[in-house]
Amino acid sequence: MTQDKKALVADMMAAAQAHEKLDEWLKGSGLDAALKVMNTSAAAKKPGRVIKRVGKALGDLFTAPRVIAWEKGKKNVYAASMSVGTVEDVALKGDYKVPDEAAVFQTDLYFRANKEVTEINASTVAGITQGALSKLYEMRSEEDEVGATMRLALTVARIFQTGLKDSDLPMEVPHAFLLPNGDDAMVVLTLPIQRIEFDEQLLGQVALISNIIPADEISEADRAELDELKVALTREGHPGAEAFGKMISDRARKPEEVA
Repeated sequence: MTQDKKALVADMMAAAQAHEKLDEWLKGSGLDAALKVMNTSAAAKKPGRVIKRVGKALGDLFTAPRVIAWEKGKKNVYAASMSVGTVEDVALKGDYKVPDEAAVFQTDLYFRANKEVTEINASTVAGITQGALSKLYEMRSEEDEVGATMRLALTVARIFQTGLKDSDLPMEVPHAFLLPNGDDAMVVLTLPIQRIEFDEQLLGQVALISNIIPADEISEADRAELDELKVALTREGHPGAEAFGKMISDRARKPEEVA
């Protein structure tokens, strides 16, 4: 790896907020305060001022919130947060190994309000280790920007992660997958985490990109599966929740089976 690209990845991660700080906010009064703001503002006919108020409550921990839906009886707002922490500190501990690395994590935050109640869904959905990001960035052209490279990879992992709930895989143990990234493949570990789903503490999984396999090292069988997934991960080619869940179940591997 060129020193410049390695340094850019390290600098970006050093400048990012600590996941520990985000976790404290989610478990403390910060999340409750943001929920109260959304609750008191949800009666508004137009979302403009609501977005400003919610954005102020979220502070600099999240991206600017955006409206997903704003109609009578259905008002949804979304924001995302990028943070850096060790994989060991984010994943739940268990009788399994996790990468001994720092990683960038994406946490999604949803507010959902109707006539009766306002609820929150908060979950760390995707991540990429420093080693995997450095390798991926090194494989890209000089014109590519490290942040854009990371966001593209995390988007694929995040979309994939949404299908885990429709699979028949146990959430309390890790699984491994190969996901497409251009012509290359990403090794993705799904690791157990705690998440908040509309006021309930539930067991979920974060999709962590732990390695990159260059195109010329991918077997024919893996290439066929990657091409199928590449289509399924698009809006036009998504096969539906049940079929996508089965596709995920069928492609799960043991972490030790994947480099």
